[in-house]
Parts: sequence; C-alpha cells; structure tokens
Amino acid sequence: MSPVTRSPGSNPRPSAARTAWQRPGPTTSNGALLLALIALSVCAGAAHAVSTTELTTKTSDVGWSATASDELLAPGGDTDPVAVTVSCSNARNAKTPCSKFGNFLAACASLNGEGSCQTSGCTCTLPDNDAADMSFDLWHLAIDDGAITRGTDADSGQLGAKTLTSAGSSGGWQIDAGFASGDGSPGVDLDAMEDTIRTDLIGDVVGFAYVIAQDGLPMRAGGWGSARRGSDGQVPMTEHRTINIASVSKTLTAVATLQLLEANGLSTEDFIWPFLPPDWDLGPGVADLKFRHLLQHRTGWNQMFKAMTKAEREPWGNDWDGIAFVVSQGATPGAGYSYKNANFAVLRMIIPALYAASGQAPFAIPPLTKWNYSLYYVAYMQEHLFEPTGIYGAGCWDYGGDQAAYAYDVDDPSVPGRPPGNNFYDCGGHSNFVLSAMQLASIMAHMRYDDTVFSAANRLRMDSNKLGWNRRSNDPDKGRLGKYWHGGDLFVGSGRQFHACVMKYPQQVEATLVINSDIAGGKSQCSTLKDAFNNALP
Repeated sequence: MSPVTRSPGSNPRPSAARTAWQRPGPTTSNGALLLALIALSVCAGAAHAVSTTELTTKTSDVGWSATASDELLAPGGDTDPVAVTVSCSNARNAKTPCSKFGNFLAACASLNGEGSCQTSGCTCTLPDNDAADMSFDLWHLAIDDGAITRGTDADSGQLGAKTLTSAGSSGGWQIDAGFASGDGSPGVDLDAMEDTIRTDLIGDVVGFAYVIAQDGLPMRAGGWGSARRGSDGQVPMTEHRTINIASVSKTLTAVATLQLLEANGLSTEDFIWPFLPPDWDLGPGVADLKFRHLLQHRTGWNQMFKAMTKAEREPWGNDWDGIAFVVSQGATPGAGYSYKNANFAVLRMIIPALYAASGQAPFAIPPLTKWNYSLYYVAYMQEHLFEPTGIYGAGCWDYGGDQAAYAYDVDDPSVPGRPPGNNFYDCGGHSNFVLSAMQLASIMAHMRYDDTVFSAANRLRMDSNKLGWNRRSNDPDKGRLGKYWHGGDLFVGSGRQFHACVMKYPQQVEATLVINSDIAGGKSQCSTLKDAFNNALP
C-alpha cells in the first residue's frame, strides 16, 4: 500500500505570504513574484464573510418570501410570460429597510426579463415559461440581504421549506444553522470533511487526490496511492499530479462561453448560428438554437442520436467532422434535458469565433478550419482562464516527466496504465483537459471570488441557470441544497478509467477530487464530495 501524502492536513490556514496555489519546487513563467501576485488576487476576494450576529439580525428582522404562478414549476414549453414575485415584510422591525433588491433586478435582466420594484417587493416577468423553468433558483440567488424561503409546492406556487441567508458580496448562500457561534466563521469541520474523502476511497482505487478550499485559499489537500503503478515507474499520487478531468472540462467551457458572450455584448438567449463555420450545412432547427440550449443540454441531439441506427450514427463524433455531421442533421431547440457531449463540443468550435469577434486576441485570427480551430480555442482558455488562475501551458496533453497520472483498472495490476492523452484536435469543450486537483481548486476559487476572471453577473447567470453545472445542483432534496458541481468519467479501454469532480458548497467552501481508476464498490466521486460536506456540518 502506498504511503499517504497529506498537505497541509490539519495545519493552520496557509500564510498569505506563501503562494496559496503554488506547486512546491521550481516555478515556471514569471517566477515567484507573479505567483505571489496571483495568491494575493485570490486572497482579495476572501473578506466577505458575514458574522453570526449579522446573520441573526438579518434572519430575525426581515421576512422574505417568493411566489410564482403554478406554471413556473411545470415542465417547459409554455410561451406565455411568467411573473416571479419577491415580497418583503418589516413586521418584526420597522427600522429594517426592504429596498435592497439590486441583485434581483440584475438577475431578472440577465434572463431577459422585465423587473420593477416598490417598497413592498419586486416582480420579474420572464419572457416565457421555458426561461422561467430554467431559472428555478432566481429568487434565492438574487436577493441581496435577508432570509428567503424556497420549496417545490407546485399547487400553490409558494416557495418554502428551506431558509437560506445571503453571504454578502460573494453571491453564495448559507444554511443558517451551518454557522458557528463566537467569531462568525462557518461551522464546517474541514478535518471531518477530509476524513470522509479519505475513508471513502483509501484502498478502493489506485490513486486519488483532493483539495478543500475555503475563502479562496487551499485549507486541506493530499493524495493517496499511485499516480503510476510500479510497471510504469511507480509515482505517488499527490494533489499536483495532472489527470484527464474528462467532463469537468464542460464547466470550464461554460465559463469561457459566458466570458465571451459578455465581452461581445451578447447573452445566452442569442443564437449560435452566426458563429458556426460558414461552410457547414445547418439542418432544420439549428438556426433557432441559442447558447442556453447548448449549455443546458436542451438541443434534442441525444434524443436524435438514440433514434438512429448504428449505421446512421457512424459519422457522429465530437471532432470537427463529427460535429459538422451533427449540425447537418438538425436540432430541436428547447427539447427536454438530455445530456450529450456534442452540446459542449459545438461550443469548442464556437469559442474561437467569439474570441475573434471580441477583439481580445493579441494576434490576428484567420478563418477557422478543422486544422486550426483547436489552436485558438486552447489559446483563449490559456489566456483568459488558465493563466489568470496561475496555470501555465495547460491543455489536453501529458506534460512529460512524472507529472501526469495514468489510468488503471483497480482490480487488474497486469494491465498497463494509459496516459491522459494528447488530444490536440479533440481538446476541451466536452472533455480531455489535463489538470491537477490543485489547479482545479485554483480555477474554482477565481471563478467564485475574482471578478477580473469571472464577473459577478456571470456567476449569477451560471448558478441560477445551472450552466456547466450538473442539473441536480442546488436541489433541496438528497443533501444537494447550496451545492453546485460537475463530474467527469472517462473510460479508456481494458477497464482503465479517469474520474474527477469539482464542487462549490455554501459557506465559501470548494472541493476538487481526481481519481485514476474505477472505484471498487461502485461509488461515485461526486457523491463522496457531497457526503464529505454534509458530514462536516454540526
């Protein structure tokens, strides 16, 4: 059994003077000074915790409620406008103002709704039930102060059952009981959280690594087992070993898409067709596809794929030619949710065109072809997501040396490991980025706290519409409330597998987990992260 590596474990919070996300040893690019500046930019977003006293005042003195028409909670498809109303009552304390509705109006506008406020509350009229259905979390993400209630009583339209409280400028929301008394710090036992991850996985995988962050800083991190078995040179797994993160790439692609839509003055309600390759044939319905449909897997492509015969599916793929075929077959905009890689593979083709249109590129982008589009997609990701979060040279390839973890079959040591791959023409979009648990944690922290990387409006848009998140995120059932996540599972043959998960929790906590084999007993990496947080609450 491989020795445990654990850093910083139960040590106190790392000093801000030390680079928070830096891998030990020599650094690359601009060296320690640049990395220190990166660390400071992470720390700058951390001073937003709300004290216990403030939370108590907000919860007890302000009564919030949110209501909507019955059809809001019904399946999409109705094109009639739908109104979401948030009201405020000062019955308990007339001195508490009910005028802090700015975030609600911003959220309403981001969904192409029309909002208005009076002293008693606000109303947002969304363009149709399809939009309303996909913005189910509008009310509890959008209100600036005070407690609100939320539930799923479709008959009355009343939203109740769970009480949440604003965490201030971060846009996160906390379960009231999760705060410790005294200094106002969140009552999350990070040691217990770490112990759940380790207990769940030690002995059941070839290797795993994780990072638990809070307030934008890594607080617990470590690894167990082998990144490479003895037959491949015996390398221990740590939080700095890179791995194919599989479909977690979709979350990163969603961030890039929202960045570029914002840079171009567009929204998720705009059509995608102007940014598709001009020589592609657009099948029926493709001209009506919006960015939202891709980001929420509502294009009808998986339904179409399932209806095809094996021979008909032959040209289907996630590379340039395969996606050109998908687009030529048509689409059903606004179809019911059905997960399909093609949705985010298309965004990989579109992002270079959005990049060119934005004028942000420090070089001229020529007409895009199957031979060059991936180059400009990766260039955008490096310049606007990876490098701003302290990650240099990232892509979909093995970095060389002993840095990358290989995929294995946990039950059969005789099967040689599989490297994470060199997927230049199938890089990102839906899959295949090669990153470490620590690098993923850095991206998650910047996404949440650093407006220069990801704006507050985009954070709200991403969370309220679950763009690039698992569709069960923030579900009030089964311990999912306040959690946003995406997992990734890649099967590379002969029982060898890569698994990854990123998760954003209430109380300014994030966690990342990567695994380089199947998990004995059929466990799920994202279930492990959900259980870890739930077990860490008082």
